[in-house]
Amino acid sequence: MNYYVIFSLIISFIIFVFILRQVDYIYKESEYLLILRFCTISLFINIMIFYYLTATFKNMDTKPGPKGPKGNRGEKGYQGLPDSCQTCETQENSVGFEFLQDKFEKQVIIEKPLLDPKLADRDPWKDIIGKRVRIFTRKGTTVCGLQWQKRIAGLSVLRSTDKSVILDCEGNADLFTISRDGSKYFIKNLLGEAKEESGTHQKTKKADIKCSMSMTKRAGGTPFTRGTEHTGIFDCTQEKPIYLRGTPDSFTILIINDNEFTCEAKSSEPAGELNDVESYERLLKFNCVEEGEKFYLEIV
Repeated sequence: MNYYVIFSLIISFIIFVFILRQVDYIYKESEYLLILRFCTISLFINIMIFYYLTATFKNMDTKPGPKGPKGNRGEKGYQGLPDSCQTCETQENSVGFEFLQDKFEKQVIIEKPLLDPKLADRDPWKDIIGKRVRIFTRKGTTVCGLQWQKRIAGLSVLRSTDKSVILDCEGNADLFTISRDGSKYFIKNLLGEAKEESGTHQKTKKADIKCSMSMTKRAGGTPFTRGTEHTGIFDCTQEKPIYLRGTPDSFTILIINDNEFTCEAKSSEPAGELNDVESYERLLKFNCVEEGEKFYLEIV
Protein backbone atom coordinates (compact mmCIF):
# COMPACT_ATOMS: atom_id res chain seq x y z
CA MET A 1 0.00 0.00 0.00
CA ASN A 2 2.87 2.44 0.89
CA TYR A 3 4.63 1.79 -2.42
CA TYR A 4 1.41 2.56 -4.26
CA VAL A 5 1.00 5.87 -2.42
CA ILE A 6 4.63 6.90 -3.04
CA PHE A 7 4.35 6.05 -6.73
CA SER A 8 1.14 8.06 -7.01
CA LEU A 9 2.77 11.04 -5.32
CA ILE A 10 5.72 10.94 -7.76
CA ILE A 11 3.40 10.85 -10.76
CA SER A 12 1.33 13.68 -9.29
CA PHE A 13 4.47 15.76 -8.72
CA ILE A 14 5.50 15.31 -12.37
CA ILE A 15 2.02 16.38 -13.49
CA PHE A 16 2.20 19.37 -11.16
CA VAL A 17 5.53 20.49 -12.66
CA PHE A 18 3.97 20.29 -16.10
CA ILE A 19 0.94 22.32 -14.96
CA LEU A 20 3.20 24.91 -13.30
CA ARG A 21 5.22 25.33 -16.51
CA GLN A 22 1.97 25.82 -18.43
CA VAL A 23 0.93 28.52 -15.98
CA ASP A 24 4.28 30.29 -16.45
CA TYR A 25 3.91 30.03 -20.20
CA ILE A 26 0.32 31.30 -20.37
CA TYR A 27 0.68 34.13 -17.82
CA LYS A 28 4.37 35.00 -18.33
CA GLU A 29 3.57 38.64 -19.09
CA SER A 30 0.97 39.01 -16.33
CA GLU A 31 1.78 41.12 -13.31
CA TYR A 32 -0.04 38.54 -11.16
CA LEU A 33 2.23 35.66 -12.20
CA LEU A 34 3.67 35.31 -8.68
CA ILE A 35 0.21 35.11 -7.11
CA LEU A 36 -0.90 32.52 -9.68
CA ARG A 37 2.17 30.42 -8.93
CA PHE A 38 1.44 30.62 -5.21
CA CYS A 39 -2.20 29.58 -5.70
CA THR A 40 -1.20 26.67 -7.94
CA ILE A 41 1.39 25.40 -5.47
CA SER A 42 -1.05 25.76 -2.53
CA LEU A 43 -3.77 23.86 -4.39
CA PHE A 44 -1.33 21.06 -5.26
CA ILE A 45 -0.09 20.76 -1.68
CA ASN A 46 -3.65 20.53 -0.30
CA ILE A 47 -4.65 17.94 -2.88
CA MET A 48 -1.58 15.83 -2.06
CA ILE A 49 -2.27 16.03 1.69
CA PHE A 50 -5.92 15.05 1.20
CA TYR A 51 -4.94 12.15 -1.09
CA TYR A 52 -2.27 10.89 1.29
CA LEU A 53 -4.56 10.97 4.31
CA THR A 54 -7.42 9.29 2.42
CA ALA A 55 -5.22 6.54 0.95
CA THR A 56 -3.43 5.88 4.23
CA PHE A 57 -6.25 5.92 6.77
CA LYS A 58 -9.37 4.85 4.83
CA ASN A 59 -8.94 1.16 5.81
CA MET A 60 -8.13 1.80 9.45
CA ASP A 61 -10.71 0.90 12.09
CA THR A 62 -11.01 3.05 15.17
CA LYS A 63 -11.44 1.12 18.40
CA PRO A 64 -11.61 2.40 21.97
CA GLY A 65 -8.36 1.89 23.82
CA PRO A 66 -7.98 0.09 27.12
CA LYS A 67 -9.30 1.73 30.23
CA GLY A 68 -6.62 3.70 32.04
CA PRO A 69 -5.67 3.33 35.68
CA LYS A 70 -7.87 4.86 38.31
CA GLY A 71 -6.70 8.28 39.49
CA ASN A 72 -5.95 9.37 43.01
CA ARG A 73 -8.95 10.09 45.18
CA GLY A 74 -9.36 13.79 45.87
CA GLU A 75 -9.77 15.45 49.17
CA LYS A 76 -13.18 15.50 50.82
CA GLY A 77 -15.14 18.71 50.25
CA TYR A 78 -16.45 21.08 52.85
CA GLN A 79 -19.59 20.13 54.77
CA GLY A 80 -22.59 22.18 53.59
CA LEU A 81 -25.00 23.96 55.90
CA PRO A 82 -28.56 22.56 56.28
CA ASP A 83 -31.41 24.52 54.67
CA SER A 84 -35.05 24.87 55.62
CA CYS A 85 -38.24 25.21 53.55
CA GLN A 86 -39.30 28.74 52.77
CA THR A 87 -42.76 28.74 54.24
CA CYS A 88 -43.27 32.45 54.74
CA GLU A 89 -41.40 33.80 51.76
CA THR A 90 -42.02 33.30 48.04
CA GLN A 91 -40.01 30.35 46.76
CA GLU A 92 -37.70 30.85 43.84
CA ASN A 93 -38.70 29.17 40.60
CA SER A 94 -36.44 26.27 39.72
CA VAL A 95 -35.67 24.95 36.25
CA GLY A 96 -38.10 22.04 36.73
CA PHE A 97 -40.87 24.37 37.87
CA GLU A 98 -40.43 26.60 34.81
CA PHE A 99 -40.54 23.53 32.52
CA LEU A 100 -43.77 22.23 34.07
CA GLN A 101 -45.33 25.70 34.04
CA ASP A 102 -44.52 26.13 30.34
CA LYS A 103 -45.92 22.66 29.58
CA PHE A 104 -49.10 23.44 31.51
CA GLU A 105 -49.66 26.70 29.60
CA LYS A 106 -49.24 25.01 26.19
CA GLN A 107 -51.32 21.89 26.82
CA VAL A 108 -54.51 21.39 24.80
CA ILE A 109 -57.62 20.35 26.70
CA ILE A 110 -60.32 18.62 24.62
CA GLU A 111 -63.58 19.53 26.29
CA LYS A 112 -65.88 17.42 24.09
CA PRO A 113 -65.04 13.99 22.61
CA LEU A 114 -64.57 14.02 18.84
CA LEU A 115 -66.25 10.61 18.55
CA ASP A 116 -69.03 9.12 20.59
CA PRO A 117 -67.43 6.31 22.69
CA LYS A 118 -70.42 4.09 21.97
CA LEU A 119 -69.82 4.43 18.24
CA ALA A 120 -66.08 3.85 18.66
CA ASP A 121 -66.66 0.59 20.56
CA ARG A 122 -69.33 -0.67 18.17
CA ASP A 123 -68.36 -3.80 16.25
CA PRO A 124 -70.00 -3.85 12.79
CA TRP A 125 -69.89 -7.68 12.78
CA LYS A 126 -71.44 -8.09 16.21
CA ASP A 127 -74.95 -8.54 14.82
CA ILE A 128 -73.77 -10.93 12.09
CA ILE A 129 -71.90 -13.57 14.10
CA GLY A 130 -73.86 -16.84 14.32
CA LYS A 131 -76.71 -15.78 12.02
CA ARG A 132 -77.72 -17.28 8.67
CA VAL A 133 -76.43 -15.10 5.85
CA ARG A 134 -76.08 -15.04 2.09
CA ILE A 135 -72.94 -13.49 0.57
CA PHE A 136 -72.92 -11.64 -2.79
CA THR A 137 -70.65 -9.65 -5.06
CA ARG A 138 -71.32 -7.58 -8.17
CA LYS A 139 -69.83 -7.96 -11.63
CA GLY A 140 -70.94 -4.70 -13.20
CA THR A 141 -74.71 -4.83 -12.91
CA THR A 142 -74.79 -8.60 -12.39
CA VAL A 143 -75.22 -9.99 -8.88
CA CYS A 144 -73.26 -13.18 -8.15
CA GLY A 145 -73.96 -15.25 -5.03
CA LEU A 146 -71.48 -17.36 -3.08
CA GLN A 147 -72.12 -21.11 -3.19
CA TRP A 148 -70.43 -24.36 -2.25
CA GLN A 149 -70.31 -27.20 -4.74
CA LYS A 150 -69.01 -30.74 -4.89
CA ARG A 151 -65.42 -31.33 -6.00
CA ILE A 152 -65.06 -30.21 -9.62
CA ALA A 153 -63.65 -32.91 -11.86
CA GLY A 154 -60.38 -32.15 -13.61
CA LEU A 155 -58.90 -29.85 -10.94
CA SER A 156 -55.85 -31.66 -9.55
CA VAL A 157 -55.28 -29.07 -6.80
CA LEU A 158 -58.46 -30.20 -5.02
CA ARG A 159 -58.43 -33.08 -2.56
CA SER A 160 -61.20 -35.66 -2.38
CA THR A 161 -62.55 -34.03 0.80
CA ASP A 162 -62.66 -30.50 -0.65
CA LYS A 163 -65.72 -28.77 -2.03
CA SER A 164 -65.40 -26.05 -4.65
CA VAL A 165 -66.41 -22.42 -4.10
CA ILE A 166 -68.29 -20.80 -6.97
CA LEU A 167 -70.16 -17.58 -7.66
CA ASP A 168 -73.59 -18.04 -9.21
CA CYS A 169 -74.17 -14.99 -11.43
CA GLU A 170 -77.88 -15.73 -11.77
CA GLY A 171 -78.24 -14.38 -8.23
CA ASN A 172 -78.48 -17.63 -6.26
CA ALA A 173 -76.53 -17.90 -3.00
CA ASP A 174 -76.28 -20.63 -0.38
CA LEU A 175 -76.78 -20.09 3.33
CA PHE A 176 -73.72 -19.74 5.53
CA THR A 177 -72.84 -18.82 9.09
CA ILE A 178 -69.94 -16.61 10.21
CA SER A 179 -68.20 -17.35 13.51
CA ARG A 180 -65.25 -15.55 15.06
CA ASP A 181 -62.24 -16.23 17.25
CA GLY A 182 -60.49 -12.92 18.02
CA SER A 183 -59.60 -11.35 14.68
CA LYS A 184 -60.07 -14.64 12.80
CA TYR A 185 -63.36 -15.51 11.12
CA PHE A 186 -64.83 -18.77 9.84
CA ILE A 187 -67.39 -19.03 7.02
CA LYS A 188 -69.20 -22.39 7.15
CA ASN A 189 -71.98 -23.96 5.13
CA LEU A 190 -75.24 -25.14 6.66
CA LEU A 191 -76.28 -28.77 6.77
CA GLY A 192 -79.32 -29.86 4.80
CA GLU A 193 -80.88 -29.26 1.41
CA ALA A 194 -80.33 -26.08 -0.61
CA LYS A 195 -82.60 -25.10 -3.50
CA GLU A 196 -81.88 -22.39 -6.01
CA GLU A 197 -84.72 -19.94 -6.48
CA SER A 198 -83.79 -17.91 -9.57
CA GLY A 199 -82.22 -18.43 -12.97
CA THR A 200 -82.96 -20.75 -15.85
CA HIS A 201 -80.91 -23.62 -14.42
CA GLN A 202 -82.15 -24.34 -10.91
CA LYS A 203 -80.33 -26.93 -8.81
CA THR A 204 -80.96 -28.78 -5.58
CA LYS A 205 -78.00 -29.67 -3.37
CA LYS A 206 -77.68 -31.40 0.00
CA ALA A 207 -74.86 -30.87 2.47
CA ASP A 208 -74.25 -33.66 4.97
CA ILE A 209 -70.99 -32.30 6.44
CA LYS A 210 -69.87 -28.90 7.69
CA CYS A 211 -66.96 -27.30 5.82
CA SER A 212 -65.20 -23.95 6.28
CA MET A 213 -64.03 -21.62 3.52
CA SER A 214 -60.33 -21.83 2.70
CA MET A 215 -58.08 -22.08 -0.35
CA THR A 216 -55.82 -24.67 -1.89
CA LYS A 217 -52.35 -25.03 -0.42
CA ARG A 218 -50.73 -24.88 -3.87
CA ALA A 219 -51.18 -21.89 -6.19
CA GLY A 220 -52.07 -22.26 -9.87
CA GLY A 221 -53.00 -25.67 -11.25
CA THR A 222 -56.18 -24.62 -13.08
CA PRO A 223 -56.95 -22.77 -16.34
CA PHE A 224 -58.21 -19.83 -14.24
CA THR A 225 -55.47 -19.43 -11.61
CA ARG A 226 -51.95 -18.12 -12.14
CA GLY A 227 -48.87 -18.74 -10.04
CA THR A 228 -49.98 -16.04 -7.58
CA GLU A 229 -53.56 -17.33 -7.21
CA HIS A 230 -55.06 -20.10 -5.10
CA THR A 231 -58.38 -21.81 -5.83
CA GLY A 232 -61.11 -21.22 -3.27
CA ILE A 233 -62.42 -24.31 -1.49
CA PHE A 234 -64.54 -25.43 1.45
CA ASP A 235 -62.24 -27.58 3.59
CA CYS A 236 -64.25 -30.40 5.16
CA THR A 237 -61.46 -31.82 7.32
CA GLN A 238 -60.49 -28.86 9.50
CA GLU A 239 -61.50 -25.28 10.20
CA LYS A 240 -59.43 -22.70 8.38
CA PRO A 241 -59.47 -19.04 9.55
CA ILE A 242 -60.04 -16.12 7.19
CA TYR A 243 -60.04 -12.37 7.71
CA LEU A 244 -62.77 -9.88 6.84
CA ARG A 245 -61.78 -6.29 6.07
CA GLY A 246 -64.60 -3.77 6.07
CA THR A 247 -68.24 -3.86 7.12
CA PRO A 248 -71.08 -6.24 6.21
CA ASP A 249 -72.15 -3.76 3.50
CA SER A 250 -68.74 -3.80 1.80
CA PHE A 251 -65.88 -6.12 2.74
CA THR A 252 -63.05 -8.17 1.28
CA ILE A 253 -62.22 -11.78 2.20
CA LEU A 254 -58.55 -12.45 2.96
CA ILE A 255 -56.43 -15.54 3.70
CA ILE A 256 -52.72 -15.74 4.65
CA ASN A 257 -50.84 -18.39 2.66
CA ASP A 258 -47.83 -20.44 3.81
CA ASN A 259 -45.42 -17.77 2.51
CA GLU A 260 -47.05 -15.10 4.72
CA PHE A 261 -48.64 -13.33 1.74
CA THR A 262 -52.13 -11.85 2.05
CA CYS A 263 -54.41 -13.24 -0.66
CA GLU A 264 -57.75 -11.56 -1.43
CA ALA A 265 -60.83 -13.24 -2.86
CA LYS A 266 -62.07 -12.45 -6.35
CA SER A 267 -63.99 -14.26 -9.09
CA SER A 268 -62.38 -15.94 -12.06
CA GLU A 269 -63.37 -15.56 -15.68
CA PRO A 270 -66.54 -17.46 -16.77
CA ALA A 271 -65.82 -21.14 -16.16
CA GLY A 272 -68.48 -22.82 -18.25
CA GLU A 273 -66.06 -25.07 -20.11
CA LEU A 274 -65.19 -26.97 -16.91
CA ASN A 275 -67.09 -30.08 -15.97
CA ASP A 276 -69.85 -29.56 -13.38
CA VAL A 277 -69.72 -25.75 -13.83
CA GLU A 278 -72.29 -23.83 -15.86
CA SER A 279 -71.56 -20.86 -18.12
CA TYR A 280 -73.09 -18.43 -15.62
CA GLU A 281 -70.93 -19.72 -12.76
CA ARG A 282 -67.43 -18.54 -11.85
CA LEU A 283 -64.78 -20.06 -9.63
CA LEU A 284 -63.68 -18.15 -6.53
CA LYS A 285 -59.92 -17.61 -6.32
CA PHE A 286 -57.54 -15.83 -3.94
CA ASN A 287 -55.03 -13.51 -5.59
CA CYS A 288 -51.88 -12.81 -3.55
CA VAL A 289 -50.82 -9.74 -5.57
CA GLU A 290 -53.91 -7.90 -6.81
CA GLU A 291 -56.71 -6.33 -4.80
CA GLY A 292 -59.78 -8.48 -4.23
CA GLU A 293 -63.45 -7.81 -4.91
CA LYS A 294 -65.94 -6.23 -2.56
CA PHE A 295 -68.61 -8.51 -1.08
CA TYR A 296 -71.76 -7.79 0.88
CA LEU A 297 -74.16 -9.99 2.79
CA GLU A 298 -77.81 -10.31 3.68
CA ILE A 299 -79.17 -11.77 6.92
CA VAL A 300 -81.82 -14.41 6.26
